[in-house]
Amino acid sequence: MFKNDNRMTVILLLLFVLALMIIAVMCLDVAISESETEDAYIICNPESIVNIHANPKKKSAVEGGFYAGTLIHLDGKKKNGFYHCVNVSNETGEGWVSSKYVVFDEPTFPNCQAIVVSKGRLAARASVNGKRIRWLKPGNTVFIYCQTEEWAVTDKGYVKTEYLEVIGDKNEIN
Repeated sequence: MFKNDNRMTVILLLLFVLALMIIAVMCLDVAISESETEDAYIICNPESIVNIHANPKKKSAVEGGFYAGTLIHLDGKKKNGFYHCVNVSNETGEGWVSSKYVVFDEPTFPNCQAIVVSKGRLAARASVNGKRIRWLKPGNTVFIYCQTEEWAVTDKGYVKTEYLEVIGDKNEIN
């Protein structure tokens, strides 16, 4: 009888250790998934919407949209120039957004006029690091709708903020 009690005790102890290990792995998995999300923001013209796609493809189904300044949560997946977002308010709770409209510092909406202060011409782009759509010359004026420390969404396109100097608010524009 003593041998059977020892075996039962060992089996119960092993089951208890196994249960503790399973709980530890589950807690670790939750902690890792929560810590792997990164906050980011949408930057675009305030009158526009950036699409949430079902897949990381430009022509995949659109499942919603983000407005300028929206806080989004990225889980670290990036494919074909798209970031995977979690905690999205659509049916699946996730989606893909073009990296062209994602920044990592919170945008502001100054609604002001600025002058180009670069030493040479300045590229105005279709999106963050996107295709150049026009050249701006020093002294040209732009209207800033939305900006971060690095990028400004202007009436002429996306430009680097380091080459802009604010000269007036929206009430001073002719």
